[in-house]
Amino acid sequence: MKKIAIFLIFILVFSFSSCGTVKDKVAEKVEKKIEEKVNEEVSKVEKELEKAEEELDKVKESANEEVKEDEKEASDKKDRKGKKDEKEGEEPNFKEKANKSMELALEIFEEVKGDLIYDVSSVFPGDFDGDGEDEVVIVTSYITDYDVSLCSNAYLVDLSEKKVIDEIIVDNYAATGPRIVRFEGGEESFLCFIVENGANLTGLLLFSLNDKGFDLAMMGVPSMPPAYITLIDENQDGIYEGIYEDLINEDVFYYPCRIMDYYAQGEFYIEYVDVDMGDYPETPAEVVRQYVYALHLRDTRFDDVAEVFGLDERLAELVTKEALTTEIYFANDLLVNTAMQIEPKLVFEEKVYDDTSAQVYITIKGDYTDEASARTSENFGFGMTLVKEDGKWKINAGYSLY
Repeated sequence: MKKIAIFLIFILVFSFSSCGTVKDKVAEKVEKKIEEKVNEEVSKVEKELEKAEEELDKVKESANEEVKEDEKEASDKKDRKGKKDEKEGEEPNFKEKANKSMELALEIFEEVKGDLIYDVSSVFPGDFDGDGEDEVVIVTSYITDYDVSLCSNAYLVDLSEKKVIDEIIVDNYAATGPRIVRFEGGEESFLCFIVENGANLTGLLLFSLNDKGFDLAMMGVPSMPPAYITLIDENQDGIYEGIYEDLINEDVFYYPCRIMDYYAQGEFYIEYVDVDMGDYPETPAEVVRQYVYALHLRDTRFDDVAEVFGLDERLAELVTKEALTTEIYFANDLLVNTAMQIEPKLVFEEKVYDDTSAQVYITIKGDYTDEASARTSENFGFGMTLVKEDGKWKINAGYSLY
């Protein structure tokens, strides 16, 4: 019995001992699984935290850029305000300087004007000759019996030398609207006057300004109306590119002409010319008349122009491709007289033989002597033969009558 009891006790002890070992192993596995799970969760959290930090960095970077942009805008506003304040601060100084220049110029002018009865109408200060010192242009005017203000004289006053260095008279041109102008491509300043006659005529007088005084740069004064010469300011910046000439008078034989003159290197040059020759002439005499006028315009007035739109095309159309025309020349005054229908003038007499051929004789009516050849109107003239092509009369040949 005692042995049995001892055996039972041994079994119980062994059982408890075995149970402890299993428990420890189970606990160890559980602990390992927990540790793996924790590590997995920690890794996951770390990745999410890293991603969140990246997003935060982007937000911070964007915020910094917005701050920089705001700072830049604020800085720009400050700069603009500073420049505006600076400009506003300089403007009174500029005006004050100009006013002082004008006051001094008027004092100098009063001392030298003598018995001049015309009133001062315009005063223009500026460094016109580029020497760093101001000069002043003074323009005098008077009121006509028709209550129109016309310019009479212009004076250039040198403030450093305190004297009037030059004077010009513009009374003969019915000049108005004096102003100082500049042109693209040049640093020169010009005194500009508008010239009008009240009857469809407008021109320009331009005088360059230098250290010696005034120089006539352009006298764009048409001889006869209607004619209009105006300044070109294509981009409206106050600096002119050149001048427009719109003419339709006997000087251009009443063909509407538009001429564009640009300014470059101290002079004006023709950039563009367009002549409206109208409908094609119907009779042989009209064909020859237009040919004589067009040829004269091309060889004299527009001889240095590469292409004259309208005129070149018509000249080529008035003659046949096989045309053999003689060298013809008529003085400008004779052609102008012809356009105005006063003697001495050219007479165009036509003789039509049939529907396809004709002859035109050019003679002179009135007392006239050609200076180049010394021939008089009695022995001066030309003949032109014409043929009809495509329904139009065209010059085929020319010859002298004497």
